Amino acid sequence: MRVKRVILVGHSFAGAELTRFAELYPDQVDKLVYLDCAYSFDQPGTMEVFSRVDSLTPGPSSETRANFVTLRDWFRNNRPGWNDACESDLRNTRAKSAGSYSGHSSTPDSVEETLEKDYFGAPGDYAKLTMPVLAIFADHQLDKLVGQVDAVSRPQAEQTRSLARSWQREQIASFKRQAKRSQVAELADTDHFCFIQRQEGVMRLIQAFLEQP
Repeated sequence: MRVKRVILVGHSFAGAELTRFAELYPDQVDKLVYLDCAYSFDQPGTMEVFSRVDSLTPGPSSETRANFVTLRDWFRNNRPGWNDACESDLRNTRAKSAGSYSGHSSTPDSVEETLEKDYFGAPGDYAKLTMPVLAIFADHQLDKLVGQVDAVSRPQAEQTRSLARSWQREQIASFKRQAKRSQVAELADTDHFCFIQRQEGVMRLIQAFLEQP
């Protein structure tokens, strides 16, 4: 394509790709934008944090998974930032068996496990980033998730929120120390898909960053 220099923007798993590309081809990268993915997963307790936060969000019931419409409506009502692209993805990644749709992606577990092993097992070295970097972090709407938990489970949920926030504070501080030319933006009341849920705000941040010399 004869593209000599690029600006790369990535979300979630793409964070590892951005970092790796910038490490291999620094002269070809003008700027990087991380959408809730500038994390280092080699820190102790990271996977525990992920697991505990996931437990705060219940999945669809078997009755909900009985047909696609009820399943789609459940995701639409329980996943902030829902849009047409999300629905298209849902249509193409839900497996159906015995008259019921899967609550999870139809991607085989072995593929998911391989991706996670490569992603979580090989964190990038942000200290090697020589170009300007914008990292946008979402708070994952922990307050909202804790507020939806019943009274019996509330103490444990609050403990999870505290643990997750401490972990993210450490992650952000570590990123700032390593990426010398970095800018960080923290979005409140926003989930992992911040660029969908807070599209205008995220676009303003990116536009302002790209306009800088």
